[in-house]
Amino acid sequence: MKNIVWIVVDELVASGLGCTGNSVVKTPHIDALSQRGMQFDEAYCVTPLCTPSRVSMFTGQCPHTHQRFFVDEASHVGPEVPTLVQLLKEQGYLTALIGKNHCFNGDFLKRWFDRVEEYHHWGKQRGEMRLADQAVYDWRHSDTRPGFAKFAQQGGNTVLGEGLIETPEPFPPEQCMTARIAEDAEDFLKNTGGRPFFMKYSFPDPHWPVTVCEPYYSMYSPDDIEALPGFHEIDWATHPFRHFVQSQACGLNELSEADRKRILAIYYGMITFIDDAVGRLMAALEEQGILDNTLVLFTADHGCFAGHFGLPGKTGAFYDSLVRIPLLLAGPDVPAGTHSRALVSNIDFMPTMLEYLGLPVPQTVGGRSFMPVINNPDLSHREEVFAECGIPERPPEPFPHREYAAENAVRSEEAGWFWFVDYTTKGRCAMIKRGDWKYCRYAFDTEELYNLKDDPYEIHNLAGAREHQAVRDELKSRLLDYLLHEPNVSAWRTRESNT
Repeated sequence: MKNIVWIVVDELVASGLGCTGNSVVKTPHIDALSQRGMQFDEAYCVTPLCTPSRVSMFTGQCPHTHQRFFVDEASHVGPEVPTLVQLLKEQGYLTALIGKNHCFNGDFLKRWFDRVEEYHHWGKQRGEMRLADQAVYDWRHSDTRPGFAKFAQQGGNTVLGEGLIETPEPFPPEQCMTARIAEDAEDFLKNTGGRPFFMKYSFPDPHWPVTVCEPYYSMYSPDDIEALPGFHEIDWATHPFRHFVQSQACGLNELSEADRKRILAIYYGMITFIDDAVGRLMAALEEQGILDNTLVLFTADHGCFAGHFGLPGKTGAFYDSLVRIPLLLAGPDVPAGTHSRALVSNIDFMPTMLEYLGLPVPQTVGGRSFMPVINNPDLSHREEVFAECGIPERPPEPFPHREYAAENAVRSEEAGWFWFVDYTTKGRCAMIKRGDWKYCRYAFDTEELYNLKDDPYEIHNLAGAREHQAVRDELKSRLLDYLLHEPNVSAWRTRESNT
């Protein structure tokens, strides 16, 4: 039986690796992993939010099927929900979650994982806790920057948030979360007792807060980063209001281009720290003599603006910087040094893993295995991919951009700094990408249409252009079909099997 290591990096833009074309960031170990196996250049997540995307990966279902739309603990799945973890545990696999969770609730962790060492963006929260872990946790809960100190005011405390953090994390690398995750994984691999195992090896970084210890904090110079795509071109009037209001409320509009490049340089340092942890994992697999019997899947739950529109972080949007994700596969029977241009969705990951292991795919799974592509990288997989986002509640009405300052003053007084979150979380929105075209619809807001070949940074919204009306209407109709017909997965599979 083959082992499975599933590496999930949080908020990693697809272009943020050396092997995916980034000429600045150093990722030698991840690049080597790519050379050991297959790199997918057209992989997409089904939603740009952490928890819904992770649930989709491990259930093989779209968000409107599994009904997890937000990032709170209420959206985490319980032990009764069929997932890859449960299926492998029932096959005799040893199971471990090492790193960020943001997918499974406490009851699930107790029932289906043999070992849990859980980390969040603000410190370790479950497993072996050391005094050094507590020190990191305490520091990340003591943010004093003006404008950001109220980030978690509803919870009665403050935590590091978005924006520019002026100092490196004041701890040696071995004490910081990325290295501790690697240490916990190494310990797990030493104690498997020869049993086949599944390990979710998951990093909270490079998601904000964008901070890292030395030497990674100063590893990259902002001067080495090219002009940020779309920084001088973004016209919020032609883009969804939810993105505008978040950029303003988070103070991102007040950052200079130099500040934004500094944030991106630190983000790159966080990526290189993760790369070192990936190198430690591969070395540990080799040291235990199990590397040649282990499939390693490397991906991200979603992307990051990473300078697109001059912004850090993310919103509930469908730009390629947010929904296109890295995907690498390396292990037995995966052809080394190969690339695939097949269009895949992260709901396809679970059925692919099951077919790879020779296990049946449950009828609850809506994704499709891309094992044929692994066997022949020249094959295609999907003609289109979809993504969706948003709580199914009506968002507040947009207001004119020129009124933002006055509106912010009133609403901040009434509801605090986090008043804008209703705009960014409520209201369903969805996307379809087919060929060079992408269409997005935001309930109670606007629609977008982009030609990715001519406009790769999605600056020019063509949804209102008369000459592209036929393309827009065709994609809108197909998107509606997806939202109406995909939820009933079991019935669809039964119907398919009877035709």
